[in-house]
Amino acid sequence: MSLGDHSPFSKARSAALVSALLAVLVHANVLQNQFAYDDVHILTEHEELHDVSNLPGLMAEPYWPGEFSKELGLWRPGTTLSLGVQWALW
Repeated sequence: MSLGDHSPFSKARSAALVSALLAVLVHANVLQNQFAYDDVHILTEHEELHDVSNLPGLMAEPYWPGEFSKELGLWRPGTTLSLGVQWALW
């Protein structure tokens, strides 16, 4: 194999790197954004979500906290788990 020969994965690796860099460039401007719409109610005001030990119980509860939660009928255990873990990490 000569020096000019490339691995069959080199093009795929380069394409993945270019794609990742492009994604970072396109979305870098969102880092300065604040919470929007229901983020304040779902994340910052939902204090039970701030403690990871509450997550198992919260995953069985409706997604939207508060008095109308049962009436809205939103159950999103994956989203609840993701938000709780992200809150704990960041």
